[in-house]
Amino acid sequence: MITLLFVAIYPEMETIARQVFEELERTEPDDRCSYQLRVVNVASSSTNYVLHELGEGDVLIARGGIVYDLKQRGFEIPVVEILVTGSDLLMALSRAKNEYGGRPAAVIGSANMLVGLEHISAALGIEVGCYVLEENSLEEVHRNVELAQKDGYSLIVGGTNGSRYASSLGLDAVLIESGREVIWSAISEARRIAQISREERQKSLMYRTIIDSAYEGVLVFDQEERILLLNTAGRKILGLFPGEYHRRFLSDVLAAASVLEKVRGTDPFYSELVQSQDQHLAVTKVPLILGGDHFGTVVTFQDTTQIQEMEGKIRGEIFSRGHTAKYTFEDIIGSSRQIRETVTTARLYAQNDSNILILGETGTGKELFAQGIHRASGRSRGPFVAVNCAALSESLLESELFGYVEGAFTGALKGGKKGLFELAHNGTIFLDEISEISYSLQGRLLRVIQEQEVRRLGHDRIIPINVRVISAANKDLRELIAAEQFREDLYYRLNIFKILIPSLRHRREDILQISEHFIRTFCSRSSKTYFTLDEREIHFLSNYSWPGNIRELRNICERLVALHDPELGRNDALQYILEDLNICEDDISLAPIQERGDTTEGLKSEGLKKAVADSEKQLLLECLRNCNQNKSQAAAELGISRVTLWRKLKALEIE
Repeated sequence: MITLLFVAIYPEMETIARQVFEELERTEPDDRCSYQLRVVNVASSSTNYVLHELGEGDVLIARGGIVYDLKQRGFEIPVVEILVTGSDLLMALSRAKNEYGGRPAAVIGSANMLVGLEHISAALGIEVGCYVLEENSLEEVHRNVELAQKDGYSLIVGGTNGSRYASSLGLDAVLIESGREVIWSAISEARRIAQISREERQKSLMYRTIIDSAYEGVLVFDQEERILLLNTAGRKILGLFPGEYHRRFLSDVLAAASVLEKVRGTDPFYSELVQSQDQHLAVTKVPLILGGDHFGTVVTFQDTTQIQEMEGKIRGEIFSRGHTAKYTFEDIIGSSRQIRETVTTARLYAQNDSNILILGETGTGKELFAQGIHRASGRSRGPFVAVNCAALSESLLESELFGYVEGAFTGALKGGKKGLFELAHNGTIFLDEISEISYSLQGRLLRVIQEQEVRRLGHDRIIPINVRVISAANKDLRELIAAEQFREDLYYRLNIFKILIPSLRHRREDILQISEHFIRTFCSRSSKTYFTLDEREIHFLSNYSWPGNIRELRNICERLVALHDPELGRNDALQYILEDLNICEDDISLAPIQERGDTTEGLKSEGLKKAVADSEKQLLLECLRNCNQNKSQAAAELGISRVTLWRKLKALEIE
């Protein structure tokens, strides 16, 4: 809604204005916006009263001295002046003649009002004196009324201020009124100007909001080094107090000599880091040139700390790409002393920011611990980037870890690519199977970890990073160092904190709890009813050696769920799994003795163990002789599988 403010200097003027406005709304509707007219009658009021009564609007319509007064005050919105025409002057002089019998009259007004006054007075047969106003200020009007009185005129024809002052001096006065045509023209013009003004102010507000919303400071100054624009960010970065800096000189505002020197420099284009007091500013300078004339300069500057914060937010977008840690220490299942002590150690290490080396067999949950450490650390809001070093070739791993620029090698992506170390900035990178990195690549990895900076392939620019490295291996790195397959300096850089994850067979009391968790999970995924394990399955799970650790246990639980059919009752899923593993239940029953080194009441002495082994060896040899060395027949006689027989022969060193 556009508001037109109308100042009426006499009651009839207000009536005409409202009639004209309503007629314009009917005959000349505007599809772009709607208008409203707000009128105040100020026949005997000051400009302050006018402003108070009118309130806010888009354009002001007024006449005479009020227009002059508002312009002197620097009125913000456009002002449309109601001009006094020759027709208006003719009507005023006609009234003066009718009311005062053709007495000589002094006409006081601006030069454009008095055009043709001689012809009008001659036509009416009335003597007039002409008093021209240069400014139309209140003081000038009063001065001319007094001058007319001194010249012998007792009848004054003029505007509101002149008529009012003449009456106060005891003189007769006739107000020059505005005709309908003039008011129609003024309101029509006001509607047009208001629409243009609204659009321009909207653009101005939009541009100002954009500039003030920018993280960069923006400074614009002219050829005389007077400031034309300084946005909010610029004031904050330069440490300036809120205030008006328009048209002030650079030397009065920029106390930091280094900044002032750079923006004042003769070089029209400039981009560099500048030290300003206790901060570093990235400063860019661009000239404003129009038609070959240099009329100003635009300077943008930003605190490098803000740049780093913004970079962190941008890097935070990688969370949407999956570089996050999904698991916490609460997701580690088990109540055994071994696993609880390991979790406690990991929690303590998580509070520090040093690198961690996780050692453990395949499938023990090294990445689960790495994610838990990340989530419990001060970097939990940063990215968690995991990479399997054994899954990529040396050249591909190098480009993935450190990134590359466009054209660095054949097949490089257009625009280049960020490396995983860059993506892990302010977070954690997890290097799984670190032992598989080639010896040559280990040297570059060492430098990145040590210096906390990375250089993309094909580029000479160093990129600073802030990354915690958690690495994992299922091999003894010290043996690889001895074999000159792993760098000793890299080992000590990675092995600031070490975590040893126990294998599943060394925490057998957790097997049943973990199994139940997996079975419940897979039953839920496949919409099957949860079932409990029977004694045979529990015996197998508790006594099997688990070379694949928790990963293998998970796979077997998934098979148990897939093969379980509640309508047909308990099927022989376990037997199928045993055959797939190429083992038999006899092997499982002996597993605790062979692999854990368990001691029972009957097997406490090494001598007794040897006696049992010798007895078993004699039994096998005798059975083989009776079967003419036919292993299949011997296995059938013993009630075990051929594979089990082969294992026992190997264990007992029987050729």
